[in-house]
Amino acid sequence: MEPAFLLDNIRDVVISTDLSYLIRTWNKAAEEMFGYKMIEVLNKPINDVVSYDFITDSREIAWQTLQREGKWKGVMFLKKGAREIFLECNSSSVKDPEGKVRGFVSIYRDITVQKNLEKMLVEEEVRKKREIIKAIMEAQEKERREISSELHDNVNQILTTCKLFLEIARNNPADARFIDGCYQNIQIVIEEIRNISHNLTPYTLKDLGLAAALHDIVQKINQSGKLAIRLLSFQNLKEEEISQDIKLAVFRIIQEKISNVLKHAQATELKIGLSVFEGRLQVLLVDNGRGFDEKAVKKGMGLNNIQNRVEYYKGAFHLKTAPGEGCELRIELPCN
Repeated sequence: MEPAFLLDNIRDVVISTDLSYLIRTWNKAAEEMFGYKMIEVLNKPINDVVSYDFITDSREIAWQTLQREGKWKGVMFLKKGAREIFLECNSSSVKDPEGKVRGFVSIYRDITVQKNLEKMLVEEEVRKKREIIKAIMEAQEKERREISSELHDNVNQILTTCKLFLEIARNNPADARFIDGCYQNIQIVIEEIRNISHNLTPYTLKDLGLAAALHDIVQKINQSGKLAIRLLSFQNLKEEEISQDIKLAVFRIIQEKISNVLKHAQATELKIGLSVFEGRLQVLLVDNGRGFDEKAVKKGMGLNNIQNRVEYYKGAFHLKTAPGEGCELRIELPCN
């Protein structure tokens, strides 16, 4: 079987040169890639025939490495009409039986599909990061609006009433009713500010831990009578092994889930479970609400915020829901 026949049946481009870089071998794949027949390029300098850009190294460094070490591997880029092509090149020196270098052979493999996929993955990662940043900024703006509303609608109104009572009391020092009313309103303001501060940075999370913070928020929701929340047993929850960032992320996720259930789910019960297995914190959130068609309904801001938080910490997010069948959310996060 002739060597030329063997080379022509290789799908990769094969080109060999002598020590002066004059082309000696040029297979069928090379003809298809560069558009020249073997007879047209034989004994011509390879740099005059093959036009591509070196990506891994410069052309000079590639040749120097090949001459010095007897091999070189890298990636090239070329344009063929409107098509952009990436080639992975493996070059090595060719020696005679006495060990003297007589030339070089290079095998070029088309890796355009692989490079395009890598580019798409990078672009997708950049897009996802932008989405996460946008979601975080929107969540922050939402929290600021809520705080502003709380301060304006509640605290500001109560303080305005206090001011009015004090003005009346100043003109009627003998009447203690307005002083008493002002005192009561100030107590309400203190409680309101304490609640706002607690929502921003729950002291129980920092001082007592995640389980205590969850018990605290669940107790308040249960007392309101709007929703019955049941905490399942917390398995292997060694909180000293869980970073503070992950604890806060889980707390915010559960807060977001509770808010979603109260606003949209029309549920009467929510179950919350936490467990740690092989260094991963697993969160289970199940409500008995109306559910929804996951394919037909676009995820709202709440679910997007949860998913983006999970992805930010390189976790896993699994949603199971259907109309009339409630919603089950399983989340897995690294402990550190």
